[in-house]
Amino acid sequence: EYFAHVMSIPNRIPGAFVELGFGKGNSCNFVVKLMNDGLLDKRDIWIYDSFEGFPEPTPEDTSPRNATKGEHRWPIDPALDIKDKISTNVEVVKGFVEDTLPHSYAGGDIAVLHIDLDLYSGYKTALNSLYDKVIKGGVILFDEYKSPRQLRSWPGASLAVDEFFFLRKIEPSIEMGLFPFPREAMQKFFMIKK
Repeated sequence: EYFAHVMSIPNRIPGAFVELGFGKGNSCNFVVKLMNDGLLDKRDIWIYDSFEGFPEPTPEDTSPRNATKGEHRWPIDPALDIKDKISTNVEVVKGFVEDTLPHSYAGGDIAVLHIDLDLYSGYKTALNSLYDKVIKGGVILFDEYKSPRQLRSWPGASLAVDEFFFLRKIEPSIEMGLFPFPREAMQKFFMIKK
C-alpha cells in the first residue's frame, strides 16, 4: 500500500525512478509490477547498489546494531533481470554510491527517488548528488529515518537527512507512510518536493 500510494503521487509528472540500495529487489520488483499493471506511470529506472554489501560505516552510524563492512551483500543478477521485466530503459550501476553516484547519473529529471542505503555516507551522497534533480512534485522515499527502531539501528541515515536540509536551509515536510506496517522496523517516510 505504501509504495502504491507514494509512487502514484507523481503520476503524470515526467522523470525517472531511481532506486539507491536494490538489496534483494523486493521494492523495485513491486514497483515494476505496478508499472506493468498500469497502476503507475512507466518510467526509466536507475538502480544503484554495491552488490558487495555496506561500505565501511562512519562514526555517525555507531549504534547497538553495529553495522559492519560487507553486511547485506546480494548478487547483481536480480537487478539485471529487471531489464527483461519492463519496456522502459533500465540502468544498473554497480559500486558504492559514494564512488559512482556523483558522476554516473545521466537520466535527467527524477520523479521518484527511493533511498534505502542504511548508512550516513550513502544518504549524504544521495541527497547531495540527486536532490536538485528531483522535479517539483516528485517524491523522495527515506527507508531509514525517524521511527524509534530505525533511530536505534541506523542513526546515521536520519542524521544525514537532517544535516542536508539544515545546511540547505530547507524545511522539508517529511511524512510517515500512514499504513499498517506489521512491525515498527518497517515504518517508512517520504516527502513531496515543493
